[in-house]
This record gives sequence, C-alpha cells and structure tokens, in this order.
Amino acid sequence: MDLKVDKAMKSRSFVLTLLLVTVFFTSGFSQNSWAESILIIGDSLTCGPFGAKLFQNLEQDAQGKKNKVTLFCAVSSAPRNWLEGKKPANQICQTKSTSSPELRPCPGKGAVPRLEKILEENKVDHIIIGLGTNSLGSPKADSSYSQMAKMVGEKSKRCEWIGPPHLNPPQAKGFKISNLTAMEKNLSPFYESLKEKVQSSCPLIDSRQATVAGSGGEQTVDGVHRNRASGEHWADAIKTNLTQSMKKSYSGQSGAKIDGPAVQ
Repeated sequence: MDLKVDKAMKSRSFVLTLLLVTVFFTSGFSQNSWAESILIIGDSLTCGPFGAKLFQNLEQDAQGKKNKVTLFCAVSSAPRNWLEGKKPANQICQTKSTSSPELRPCPGKGAVPRLEKILEENKVDHIIIGLGTNSLGSPKADSSYSQMAKMVGEKSKRCEWIGPPHLNPPQAKGFKISNLTAMEKNLSPFYESLKEKVQSSCPLIDSRQATVAGSGGEQTVDGVHRNRASGEHWADAIKTNLTQSMKKSYSGQSGAKIDGPAVQ
C-alpha cells in the first residue's frame, strides 16, 4: 500500500474515532446534566390532577433549568404502607418519571416498594412527600410519620412534607358525608400533630388555605379528590413555597423551614 494513502486512512480513522468519542460523551452529559433530581411519594391525590401539576411544576427549577422528577403514588396509602412495602387493600402503586411520563403500575404488578428500596434505587437531591389524608380518621399523626420523615430527611439534601387539603363533605360521592365531616373536623388538630412529627426532618407545607372554600382549590369530584382545575390551583399555590426552598438551597441555606399557609 502507498505510504501516503496509508497515512491518509489512519488520519481519517483518527478523526472518526475522535468524533465518536465526542458524540458519546456529549450525549452522556446531556442525559445526566439535570439541575436537580426530585422524588415525589404520595397517595391518590398525588396520582391525580394535583400530582400531575406538581410533577410538571417541579420539572423546571427556579432558574429555568431542567430537573429530573420521579413519582410514586398509591391510592389509600399512608406512611406505613411505604415503610413496610404493603399495598392498601384493592389498590396498586403507580409510578412515572421525566423520561417515562405516563403513569404505569410499579414493578411486581403494582406492588408498593419499601421506602428503603425506593431511596436506594433513586439517589436524589430533593424529596417531597404528600401523605396525610388517609390518616384523618384520627386527629393525630402516628409514629410512622416521624419515622418516614426521618428516613427521607437523612437520604436527601432537603425534603418537604405536603399536608392534606380540606375535604368537601357536601360533594361526597362514594363516601359517607358523616365520615368526611369527621375527617374535616380532625384536620386542624391533625396538622398540629403532623408538624410535631415531621417538621424537624421535612418542613411542613400547609395546604389548607390553597383548598379552603372560595380559594379555587376546594372543588372535588367526590368530596376528597380534586377535579382538574382545583388540583392544578392547589399545586400552583404551593409552588411558591417549593420554589423558595430551592432558592434557599442554591444560596447555601438548605433545609429551609417552610411552615404556615401556602397562600397568603
């Protein structure tokens, strides 16, 4: 083979190799250059319009950069279901992520994964918990709330706990009005108890003013679950609190205390 031709072929081969390496690393960087990774865990409200809008709001950070968001939710769930990896009766776990944005059953035919496993498989910066409504049969949050908050707080740079919304007993469908009335009566004392259980690990975001009558977030389809407009209003109302947390983190003040009403 002619020496000049051989050198030319080697030169072209080198250029092609360099190009492939550049494309590989650029592609890899692009896929992993998220501003922040966020995990959401919640109940049926998180599976519905509220959760969908919350997920959308969190996909972009306070500076307009893209976040990677992963969501797990299970109808009728409370902290104990996630701590023990047990499905609520006749319900399944659902999940979605920024890379796969349609809700689908969790692996294992919708089995609820243990919180420990979720945290091991999802190394994230920021965790948001939305649980509480299914515990309103009591005016007090049980010890599973503090246990979950502590575990989440230790595994993330920061976390928040979104408290339950107001119920709307007159709109009850499939629920007894008397049961929803009793749960609504428990809401205020439950918040006091919830704050005691989670605040030291995950600052509590109060959803009450964002869902009270006349707020735009009060309408439900059955007395509990928000319709689309109401759920989106609620998610947008607490977005300010979540954004404040992100901004404080960027300025080096992680673990900001977020307490009190979501809408002033």
